[in-house]
Amino acid sequence: MPKPRGRRSFLAAMTTVSASAAWIGQASAAENRSGKLANACSRRDMGDQTSPVPTGTSDITDILDVAITDSKNEGRTAFIAGGIHGDERAGITAAKNITEWTPDYGRLVVLPEANPEAIERNSRENSSGNLNRKFPVGSEPRSALARSIWDAVTAVDPDLLITLHESKGINSGTPAGVGQGVFHRGRPDTHNATQMGIRRANKTIGKKRLRFSHGRISGPNHPPTGLLSEKADYDAGISSFIIETYEGVNENTRVQWQKTITRGILDHYDIYE
Repeated sequence: MPKPRGRRSFLAAMTTVSASAAWIGQASAAENRSGKLANACSRRDMGDQTSPVPTGTSDITDILDVAITDSKNEGRTAFIAGGIHGDERAGITAAKNITEWTPDYGRLVVLPEANPEAIERNSRENSSGNLNRKFPVGSEPRSALARSIWDAVTAVDPDLLITLHESKGINSGTPAGVGQGVFHRGRPDTHNATQMGIRRANKTIGKKRLRFSHGRISGPNHPPTGLLSEKADYDAGISSFIIETYEGVNENTRVQWQKTITRGILDHYDIYE
């Protein structure tokens, strides 16, 4: 018996699609402002700088290198993004691996290299600053790239969104940071999905200090703000998750953790049997 379809419609069935993003590196530089961070995605903050937004981006294939896999069975749609920060390598690799997954139900939409300029530079930011501070709740994204990513999210209209990140510290641990944490809005569905992913990962982790815990995505009135996951949840009602791994562990292990937790979340939403 087919699983029920999620509440959102989807684009026409597609496989892997890609297009040029050469304009991304032309965005203007950000203002030099810093902010104190105390939640997910919180290493360093830069100020926002509005830059021109390209037109004609209603088709996500016009700008972004996206992989879309349709199971051909009714089900939910998941949007997964890696590389929002260009120096968070495990998330990029995990997202690339996930493009090869085939769901049992619904669809997977994967953007493995969300921030090509920063990835090329192996840096957290691109020339417009911190991409993950460009998605303010209640208003338009604040850079050309952010606008294109948000256009992709709204075109896909997913049921859930997962962003893959890394941290130089540990959530509620030492050194301080947000690694080994999975962050969500706190609703019953996101809590239960997070717990499923965390339980699976923690079964493979011997050291207690490296076991994953969960926390809340910062709201629009609590720094850091402008996160893609925050905007998706608060503005579009998309169940959103941030997965953070600790960079003090070898990369292959971090990639496996990211994939294990992602798969647990997808299983909770019946994208896999």
